[in-house]
Amino acid sequence: MIKKGFVLVTVFVILIVISLLALAAINLMRQQAHLTEHAIRRNKGLLAAQAGLVYALEELKEGNDPSGSDVLNINGLNIDIFWVNDNSGPGGTDPLRITVNN
Repeated sequence: MIKKGFVLVTVFVILIVISLLALAAINLMRQQAHLTEHAIRRNKGLLAAQAGLVYALEELKEGNDPSGSDVLNINGLNIDIFWVNDNSGPGGTDPLRITVNN
């Protein structure tokens, strides 16, 4: 009789340990998924900003002002370009600000 009770307690302890390990694994996977999603969004934002920079530089080459109310939309990300033509940048350059709404 004592052996049956001991086996039952041992089985419950093993089930509790396995359940705790499963919960820890699920929590770890959730954290990794969140970090991966953040990294993907950050990379998409960076690439969209680079695309906006290329667009702005091409517009400047053609003699156009790239800033204004036109907002680029690349893969669902809105890119705002603002060019200040006042020589207020480093070394008397004109600053170009690119904002990605991610």
